[in-house]
Amino acid sequence: MAVEHQYLMELCLEHHNAEAHYIEGINQYFFHNNPSKALDYLRQSAQRKHDKGEKDFRHPKMGTNVNYIQQLPEKDQKSTQ
Repeated sequence: MAVEHQYLMELCLEHHNAEAHYIEGINQYFFHNNPSKALDYLRQSAQRKHDKGEKDFRHPKMGTNVNYIQQLPEKDQKSTQ
C-alpha cells in the first residue's frame, strides 16, 4: 500500500498537481524538517491556486518567503509574481 501511495504521489507531482505539491510541502516541513524544500513545494501549489498552499506559502513561520523568491533563478521569479 505504501509503495502504491508513493508511486501515485510521484505521478501527481510530475503532472503538477496542486494538492500533491501542497501535501509534499507539509510533509517536508513537519516530517523531514526541510523548510526550504517545503517552501518550494508550497510555492508550486500556490502558483496553481491551491487555497491552503497560497495561505501557507505566505505564512510568516514558513521562513522569509521574499528572500527565498529573490534567490530563485529569474525564470522562477517571474512565475511567482
